[in-house]
Parts: sequence; structure tokens; C-alpha cells
Amino acid sequence: MPPTLNHDAPHDAPAPGQSAPATDTNTDTRRLIGTITAARGLGGEVKVRPYDTAMRWAEGPARLQTVMLQAPASVLKPHPAPSAPLAIERIRIANGLAIVKLAGINTRNEAEALKGHKLVAALDDLPPLQAGEVYADDLQGMSVISHDTQRVLGTVATVMSAGDTLYIDIAPPAQANGVQSDTVCVPYTQPFIAEVCPDTRTLHLAGLDSMFDPA
Repeated sequence: MPPTLNHDAPHDAPAPGQSAPATDTNTDTRRLIGTITAARGLGGEVKVRPYDTAMRWAEGPARLQTVMLQAPASVLKPHPAPSAPLAIERIRIANGLAIVKLAGINTRNEAEALKGHKLVAALDDLPPLQAGEVYADDLQGMSVISHDTQRVLGTVATVMSAGDTLYIDIAPPAQANGVQSDTVCVPYTQPFIAEVCPDTRTLHLAGLDSMFDPA
């Protein structure tokens, strides 16, 4: 079984979760937990599409108290830095989304201005990863290997979510003539994700070798 993602957990696939293994090369002490998709109501609440369906960070004793905002990437700021921590006044879960009220966001207009922003949490504030979980953030940079032939298919370039599904964008190795093939977008779900090994930074992909054949 591939590990579960605690960032839009792919259905039945390995799930990224919440506490990086000691051997992980991602030394950032923050993790993305979701994306603001819309305002909700008139009082400043926002709808957040989570990167993990369990959302243990949204309720109970593990509920987050603060979060940071990261603006959408742009040409001028391809890697925008997260904001200072903002207090979370309340969170509830509805229809697979987190409904979040952030301190200082009090009107619908202010909430709508945050559409597309990502929520970032300090790693120490997140619930520990459960067995078989990895962070979606930590998939980036992993080597992708064919589960069927052991062929090296490429490297995870980006991780993105759309609707209820997480996708990984894979950059194939350069061809013998030096030409770089286009990236290949694959849903992070079974049966395609056969195994994820955080210790070796490898992800095993099944049944998709033909997508990586040179044109």
C-alpha cells in the first residue's frame, strides 16, 4: 500500500500525513494543509479544501490554534513566503471542507480576497503522522520508479489538488538527445500509486509506463 497523504488524501492510496520521518530531506518546519476556495457567509469565514480528508487538525484536542497564509504564486513572486501566524477563531467541518474563521477577517469581501491562498501550519502544531502516512509536501522531489519494470520514470515536480483528488506532476528524465519531455500529471490514487517509501525518497507507479515513452 502506498502511504496516505495528509494533504488531500488520495482515495485508498498512500496518504501524506503529519510528521516527517527523520530521514526526510524536507527541512522546512511548515506544511501546507489546504487551499481557500471561497468565502462562506457574510462574517469573514472561508471554505478550505484540505490536503487530507481526515482533517485531524480541525477538531478535538489537536485542533490548530494558529495558521499562516500563503498567497498564490505569480510571475513576480513564484515562491511567496507565508504570512505571520493568524489566530483561528473557530473551525468546523462541512461536506468535506473546513469552514475557518481567521482573526482579522470579518467581512465577506475580506474573505473573498483570500481565495486561492494556501493555509500553512507549523509542523510542531500538527497532529503526529499515523502509520503509513506522509506529507503531500514531502512527495515533491521523490524519484518515481515503475512498479512493473523498475524503470526510472522521473521526479515529482509538483503536487496539486483539484476537487477531492491530489495529483502529482512528474518530470521525466531528459532524453538521450538532451530534449526534456513534458511533465506527466498522475492522480495520487490506487491503482496508479503502488508504494511510497519516505526513507528512500521513492514513489512506485503502476500501469503507466507508456505515458513516459518518448513521443
